[in-house]
Amino acid sequence: MKKIIWITALVVCSTQAMAASLTLNVHGIISPPACVADVEGGADLDWGVIHHTELGSNYTTLEAKPVTLSINCPADANTHVAFWVVDGVTEKAMSGTNTNGMTNHADINRDFSIGTDPNTSNPIGNYTLNPVEESIDGNPQTSFGFAGGGSHSTTSFLHVKMSQFAYDKIEDWTFWDDKKNMPAVGNSFKMKFNVEPQINKISNLSVVNQINWKGTAQFNIRYF
Repeated sequence: MKKIIWITALVVCSTQAMAASLTLNVHGIISPPACVADVEGGADLDWGVIHHTELGSNYTTLEAKPVTLSINCPADANTHVAFWVVDGVTEKAMSGTNTNGMTNHADINRDFSIGTDPNTSNPIGNYTLNPVEESIDGNPQTSFGFAGGGSHSTTSFLHVKMSQFAYDKIEDWTFWDDKKNMPAVGNSFKMKFNVEPQINKISNLSVVNQINWKGTAQFNIRYF
């Protein structure tokens, strides 16, 4: 969060009668910690060619690929970190079926789009960001904090276990300190996700033309 300080000083020169006046404006910016965010494991994930024969009458879940959101701040920052993720594809995502006992593909708010089949106009599928593990300053945690509303400014979060929910596009997430039962304060934050695509039923897709699919997720980081 940027903090901007505006100071206005009024300087008055006077003798027996005021001859003139002037205003001196003094201003500056106090910047937040210079944290660096990165995606470990690569930001370009490729599932290659999927043959029609690999798709079935139900939704087809592809093998997940792991990525880790890594945020590193100066050693003396001791800050809270939160983030939200924006779907970079405007076309509608498919609502599918949950996997691994987690609420993910069946919740449209957790589904990211991979585009539309130009032949059938149906969603090609979706992918979800399934949290796996988290650490603060190298210390593993089992929960994350979440807050809805879309203001991207709240400092009040609820928390759940990592294994329960995929990322929800209408929420801010924060790193959670299990021991203190509150949003974590630290300098180094890591959250590992399994990126898991799910493809639509073969009956909803073209069987005669090649279908290219692609998704984009933009992570936005804030400090509080």
